[in-house]
Amino acid sequence: MVQLSALRSPVTLKHHNLFISKTHQSVAGFTVIELAIVVVMVGILAAIAAPGWQLFRDRQTVNTVNERLHLAIREAQIDPFGRNLTGGRAYVN
Repeated sequence: MVQLSALRSPVTLKHHNLFISKTHQSVAGFTVIELAIVVVMVGILAAIAAPGWQLFRDRQTVNTVNERLHLAIREAQIDPFGRNLTGGRAYVN
């Protein structure tokens, strides 16, 4: 019995292998449309989150200023002239 591969010429086999390798090639990666959709989705999420983030940052800034002001007032009440107070009265040395 004659094998089928023996009947084919090298040129036919070469073209046949190229055809098979191109059709059975695995496709990996993303298309431009998929990437564009992801970019649009990230942009929409950023547009939704940006105002909330801005409010959070502003609120934190106000809280920090309030804490520093409260600390400065407490320090001024405890030692208004850079001396120690005893019983609410300042004693001069």
